[in-house]
Amino acid sequence: DLSFVMRGNLSTSSSRNGVAARTVTITGEAPNGTLGSTVLTGGMRLAGGNLGASTVDATATVILIGNNASVPKFVINGDVSVLSTDSTGAAGSGGGEAYGLVIAKDGSLPYLYNAGSFNVTSSGKAHGSYALIDYSGTLTNIENIGTFSASRNIDNTGRSVSMDLSSATTGITLTNSGTLGGDILLGSGGDIVTSASGTLAGNLIMGAGNDTATIQNTTMFGNIDTGSGNNVVAIQGNSKLTGAIFGTGNTDLTVSQSTLTISEDTPVRVSNARIGAGSTLGFTVNGRGSHASTVRASGTVIVESGAKLDTTITGIVTDERSEEH
Repeated sequence: DLSFVMRGNLSTSSSRNGVAARTVTITGEAPNGTLGSTVLTGGMRLAGGNLGASTVDATATVILIGNNASVPKFVINGDVSVLSTDSTGAAGSGGGEAYGLVIAKDGSLPYLYNAGSFNVTSSGKAHGSYALIDYSGTLTNIENIGTFSASRNIDNTGRSVSMDLSSATTGITLTNSGTLGGDILLGSGGDIVTSASGTLAGNLIMGAGNDTATIQNTTMFGNIDTGSGNNVVAIQGNSKLTGAIFGTGNTDLTVSQSTLTISEDTPVRVSNARIGAGSTLGFTVNGRGSHASTVRASGTVIVESGAKLDTTITGIVTDERSEEH
């Protein structure tokens, strides 16, 4: 049985500018700093309700699993919205960070299942938005059939991150059939990422370790950085990936019944590659001679019969004029 179930709607907003807001806190640390422990033995669930947090010129957080708090699992069937706004303009001197779910360094959450929607927006010149961030390194099993989306206001140079799991030192298993909007940062263990369907809009940064990424029946806009180690990337099952694939280790790439369109400014750098029949490998060439997408392999590249190579040329027309007489 679950230890904690949240139903209905709950939201928090700051009473004045510059004051942070947090909606739900689970912690084993008392306000006076005394350390105890909080253990939700059966885990917790957001059962269809909506949680929200909003601030002006300050940090907004919806859920914090704090220090000395242990939650074995978290099941999400509701919606989470976070908004930090800037009182001085679209990207002025105000604003603040925005967080959906935060796991503190000495907290614990091993398993997360999301069928809801996280929408997190930050504002200001350099404030990031994080739908999920784990400082503890304990979150190693994630299933997402909903949405984790992080965004920033215009001209904000901060980072948009759907999942920051970079503190993990053991392998992460991430399964997606929903939408991940924003970068995905993994740790130093051997990670397994499987997107069985849905959308990935951001970079997948896999870190150290021997990693495997399987992109199946998925549309992805972003790069896959396999990091170090011996890695495998499979793009298959009618997937469409627009971006690049690279790393400092060894990476074997296969494209099967799918489309890989390589960005013109970042090459695909792998050890070996196989482009299967029924697949399309797309290149972009800048007509002004400054950029062209490429595939660079230290080993073998095989393009099977029935695969297509497409080339798009840009930058040919540099000055358009219209004259009437």
